[in-house]
Amino acid sequence: MTVYITDDDPAVCATDLADHHVRSKIVDTSRILAAALRRHGIAGPMLPRVTEEEVNGPFAVWAAADWNHFVWLGLYGLALVDEFDFRFSGGDPAMAAIMAAGNIGNLMLDGEPDMPKVWPCLGTEAGYTSDVTVFNAYRKALTDLYRDRDSVSWTNTKPPRWIES
Repeated sequence: MTVYITDDDPAVCATDLADHHVRSKIVDTSRILAAALRRHGIAGPMLPRVTEEEVNGPFAVWAAADWNHFVWLGLYGLALVDEFDFRFSGGDPAMAAIMAAGNIGNLMLDGEPDMPKVWPCLGTEAGYTSDVTVFNAYRKALTDLYRDRDSVSWTNTKPPRWIES
């Protein structure tokens, strides 16, 4: 489960994604949020059941480490749902889990969220060095993924400009 953090604005991150990632990242985000909550001992009927591997995944650990991280991820999930609706005129079943988890995060934060100061980063094992910003590393990863696919599409929108560079 991965989140492509191409910008500090979760809405920009959602619009940057190709159609197939908009769909898959809604599910991934709902599972990461549920896994992060489980790290705090929180579970519920609106949240998907997650495995120990998911609970200990890097994004769940990041989201559970700080409620600001968690709320940012919840906002990213909502942005994905909005982007899905804009592109395909419909909802996704994972939307309920994102909304439930996001509400829990807002209650736990007890105030206005701050921008995360730490981001989950692509490591050197993925071919990225420390002199590359987190956002640029994720952009490069997506650019590499999208160049290898013949049928990558952005319905009702255009690919981000950085794909072309």
